[in-house]
Amino acid sequence: MAVQCGSLIVNPCTDGRACVRAVANLDQAIEFLQLEDSLSGDLVRQTREHLATSKNRPTTICVTAPECFGAVISDLRVGSVSRVAVTLDCIANLSAICEAIEQADVIALPTRFYASQILSGPLGQRHPRLQASLASNSHKIRIVPLGARDAFLLSADLDGNGIRATKRQALSALRSQLKLRECALPLVVVVSRIAQQKQLDVALPAVEAAVASGMGQALVWLIESDAELRDAEYIHRFREFAQDRADTIDFRILPRNVAPEVTQSVLTAADIGLFSSDSTEPFGIWPLEALGCGTLIVGCPTGVLSELAEEVYSDRPELLVDPANPCDFNDRFTSTVLGVCDELTNQPSELDELRRRGIAAAAQRSWKAVLPRYRSLLGMSAQRLPSTAAIP
Repeated sequence: MAVQCGSLIVNPCTDGRACVRAVANLDQAIEFLQLEDSLSGDLVRQTREHLATSKNRPTTICVTAPECFGAVISDLRVGSVSRVAVTLDCIANLSAICEAIEQADVIALPTRFYASQILSGPLGQRHPRLQASLASNSHKIRIVPLGARDAFLLSADLDGNGIRATKRQALSALRSQLKLRECALPLVVVVSRIAQQKQLDVALPAVEAAVASGMGQALVWLIESDAELRDAEYIHRFREFAQDRADTIDFRILPRNVAPEVTQSVLTAADIGLFSSDSTEPFGIWPLEALGCGTLIVGCPTGVLSELAEEVYSDRPELLVDPANPCDFNDRFTSTVLGVCDELTNQPSELDELRRRGIAAAAQRSWKAVLPRYRSLLGMSAQRLPSTAAIP
């Protein structure tokens, strides 16, 4: 068999960062390398050893966490490798990220919203070194969305009745699996890492209000952050919050390596998901995957939801709660959640079209749809990229 030439995706994060987690299964010409020890291991050594023994001969390496590789990006240009791409979806270890940006041939950002927040918005103002580094390398930037896992997508052929039946069946299975309390009210979920940018101080009071008003049941599914980003005091606050409300709200605080099929079960069973991330959110994969599961999302127009305002929410713009006026933001968010709970109880069919649009939008951003963008991204050389600040 001829040796294939392709691209190597290097993922040094043990939680399987969304932008690469399914690549290997979708295209034989793209390799996937999961490094086991992202913080203390010799990442470059592991990668070079893999290149030396690989059956493929990668011409491009895409590093999904430049904050882990830092200044050694150029050291990966060995053997057949002629190009290095980096994907930027968090801001940690800023010095390493800026050095990676300078050395990379291609820089992938997950949404236009995130790009604008760094290049000309408050995120860039907060991190001027990162803003300057990206501005001087803007000709390398490409917008490449993170792909929703195909297993999370309900069939586009399902009508409203089919979607609701699927979700009832999933909820019954989830109750048995997680030993949730019995309740006929709409299931409101928060699925999130525990991190400041997720604004859990907004989502959790809305969950509590839904339960207290008798309009919904709740499951809060919190995942600990990567070790280097962990805020022990912040995590402790939410453990206390969970303990104080254990009689009324089902809480799960999980390690970051929780099995994806378990999260899929939660998203499929849910009626409403809450996404309250602030303007520093680069993408937010779970709201996209929740939409693919037929779950209604009430959220802030940040990250991936900023890209879906017209496509999904054109008839229901009030479900994207703009935090522009912080004075009453929490109240507006909670009121919106309660309104959707009431509608699900009394007029569920009115939301069928919104569910179908969400499933269609997620399918268009699934790995099958996104992979050609990655092929195109990884196939570009620095010389072929246009020397313009415009972001395609």
